[in-house]
Amino acid sequence: QAGVDDILFLLTGDGGEKPTLEHKIQSYQLENVRLTGEISKKQIPSLYAVSDLTITTFLNLPVLYTNSPNKFFDSLSAGKPVIVNSPGWTKEIVEKYQCGFYVDPERPEQLAEQLMHIKTDKEKIDSMGANALHVAREVFDREKMVGRIQQVLSGILEKQNS
Repeated sequence: QAGVDDILFLLTGDGGEKPTLEHKIQSYQLENVRLTGEISKKQIPSLYAVSDLTITTFLNLPVLYTNSPNKFFDSLSAGKPVIVNSPGWTKEIVEKYQCGFYVDPERPEQLAEQLMHIKTDKEKIDSMGANALHVAREVFDREKMVGRIQQVLSGILEKQNS
């Protein structure tokens, strides 16, 4: 949104779209968008520490609705609310656990509207961040997930042996 200077977008990575993004940033004179280039896994916690929330985006292709992006899990474990644009399982998680929100990939203005609405609501951001950390610990904890997998496999074996 024009005239908004209190939201900073920090885009990480060094993918094929970087030159296009650099050109658009320059063309539109976007002073609140920074490109970091490629960063190491060790630097990610530092980025999350200075972020209020994160965005996990994908092209609007049904085949991508089942993606399990590391950045989504990293955000949850850092206690950061996550904005998602995939109508798949990540949308279900952020809505069920109120640990972020979904924006329609065909309506990018929704992202601007949501950011303008939430940017001054520190309590809501903190609440969603606490929910994100809860989801990381209770839903996606590796040891708990392994336990669930073991239960399922044990149940299958019991059925086969009876």
